[in-house]
Amino acid sequence: DTSSPTPPTPPCSGGSWGAITDPVNAVHVREDGDDAAGDGSGSAPYRSLAAAVEAWQAGAGSSIALGPGTFTGVVSLSGDHGDGTSDNDIRIEGCSASETILVPDAGDDGLSILKLTGVTGGTLSGFTLLGGYRSLWICADSTAAVTGVNVESGERAGIVAVGAGTTVTLSDVNVTNPVPAADYAGDEAAYGISVSTANVSMEGGGIRGATGVAFLAEGATISLTDVDITDTSTLTTGQFGRGIQLQGLSTATVDTVTLAGNQDAGLFSSQSLSLNHTALTVRNTGAGALTDDTDTTGDGIVVSQGGPDEAIYDASLFVTRITGCTVTGSARAGMVVQDVLVEELSGNTAGADNDYAPGGVSIIVQGSAQISASAPDAYEEAATALDLNWTALVVEQGE
Repeated sequence: DTSSPTPPTPPCSGGSWGAITDPVNAVHVREDGDDAAGDGSGSAPYRSLAAAVEAWQAGAGSSIALGPGTFTGVVSLSGDHGDGTSDNDIRIEGCSASETILVPDAGDDGLSILKLTGVTGGTLSGFTLLGGYRSLWICADSTAAVTGVNVESGERAGIVAVGAGTTVTLSDVNVTNPVPAADYAGDEAAYGISVSTANVSMEGGGIRGATGVAFLAEGATISLTDVDITDTSTLTTGQFGRGIQLQGLSTATVDTVTLAGNQDAGLFSSQSLSLNHTALTVRNTGAGALTDDTDTTGDGIVVSQGGPDEAIYDASLFVTRITGCTVTGSARAGMVVQDVLVEELSGNTAGADNDYAPGGVSIIVQGSAQISASAPDAYEEAATALDLNWTALVVEQGE
């Protein structure tokens, strides 16, 4: 289903603070508030999130409660302001993603709406980030839990998580229609979520309408569960268009994820040290992307060591498990494994029916890829032919 998610029932309708964890002791922000005259109480709220954060730092409340409406400005949170204060353990709660909207001001070009630098214990929930450059940026060993947040039309990326000590938990988070950044001339990629060396888990929600790659992980540890990733378009060069791309020695668990309508690959993994696919549904991977030699692509799941010009290492260094996955409507092949060790392969239905892979391909084995002894005999036999090309192997696998 590639339609927009149904927005939640607004819990703040009628002017209540019903969605807020601790409305009595919170620092309040409302559209009718006043940064100069307010004190952050429910009866005298602030107008901006920035004013509320400043008051929260001074001990004015247990959390920050954002009422319904649209609030402008950007906020940078830090684990150490250098003056003895920090934003550690901050909790920012809105009414719901359909009611509380945060947007950058007219002069905030090139800035994230929310940036967390070295913040531990941050909690964000119940609002939408609309626009901004990398709308939500979490870095420098921050730890954050993000729940019920929508991110729309972020420039370059909706959410960015950076740093080996950065840990982010995303629950029911939706990222839609990120837009290319003007300062990346010649590179119009617009990522839904970009993770570099950080640890990110995502459960529920999804990513829709990215350009190039929807979920990009570089040297990261990620876990995706019950996530929908749809409609990733190619770059203007005709390349990419991937739902999930894992690279740079990432480790990933992908469970009960739906990848639909992505133009190059549902999931593309290059040099993942450990990759577990369970119960993926990959549908209608298009033929919109091109390889360097202008051949069209469109593969459901691709797991490899890297590109043709990269050094090839022992396949056993890169371990993948593919179980219970369903791949349909791929323009080229259902699944491709190249120069990796497939430790478990069972219960998959993956097919295509086209000139490239006639008759329905379950899996194509390339290069030095190996299928372990726990897999069916047909795969063991196929794995001994190490010089297979793209079309040399057609193997069927039922449930």
